[in-house]
Amino acid sequence: GFAEADITLTTSADGVTAGTIFIDATDTRLDLPFLGWNKVPGNPGKAEISLVLEDGIPVADPTFAFNSGQFLAQGHIKLNNQNSSEALVLDLLEVGETRLSGRLNFKKDGGQEIYISAERIDLRPYSGTPRIAQDNHVVISGTAEKIILTDEISLAEAEGQLTQRNDG
Repeated sequence: GFAEADITLTTSADGVTAGTIFIDATDTRLDLPFLGWNKVPGNPGKAEISLVLEDGIPVADPTFAFNSGQFLAQGHIKLNNQNSSEALVLDLLEVGETRLSGRLNFKKDGGQEIYISAERIDLRPYSGTPRIAQDNHVVISGTAEKIILTDEISLAEAEGQLTQRNDG
């Protein structure tokens, strides 16, 4: 299906443009298999992206928010020298039972580092999720008040690091 967008740009006399993009994705299908989540057409899906530009160049970190009822993401994109992405910062991510904040750092060698602080992480939906094919390994570091492994097993007050490499 189609997504509707409403874009508002306001430019001041000094050349600074404030922009907001509102997106209604109610009629679209969205699939994020690595998060074990999808949205079917007809279910709500609203997004807002805000940015500030000077002469067409970002002068502040763009912010975003997406809410579909079962998936909520709010945060900003940390820019490096205002022309490339340094990190994706999640002030809040809620997917099913999972509730966390975090940061995905983009390394110069093409790799990523993920830092999280979680109230809850529910791993049950990801047991059969295909892994992302990539050349570099992924490192996830952080803390969680509760990690739900199965319906019967959960961990409390977890802290540590998880690494996934192509070899397993």
